[in-house]
Amino acid sequence: MLDFTQVSNSASVKISIDFLTGMEIKETRFEKKANGRTYYVNDIVTPKYRATVVDPAGNILLQEVYGGFDKSVDFGRDLSMPESYLANKWITEKQQYLRRLEFQNLEFATFQADLIEVLKNKPIEEIEEEEEEKE
Repeated sequence: MLDFTQVSNSASVKISIDFLTGMEIKETRFEKKANGRTYYVNDIVTPKYRATVVDPAGNILLQEVYGGFDKSVDFGRDLSMPESYLANKWITEKQQYLRRLEFQNLEFATFQADLIEVLKNKPIEEIEEEEEEKE
């Protein structure tokens, strides 16, 4: 879980990100494209996470799940090599490629847009501190 603080209108909110699932590989296949080149096509489901935004008084301002989208990515798009070389490169670089692909598909743009809307439209309540009377 990642925690960080975003400040808006002189009030802090706590933002928590809980990762629910990593990237899932649905299918990987060798495919010849219309341009005549061959790629390893990876059908994936993007990583999912839950974002929670809480004001200092403990009120939940936003709690949503993001990610989990179907997507297709081609390995070898920028490589001009015969199929046998591409297959060898896939075998040796597959794990590193999939880790990089997972990170690239962890999308925060939608959450960021939601967060901006929440901070513009919802009042942020501060914790009320009770003052002790001195005798």
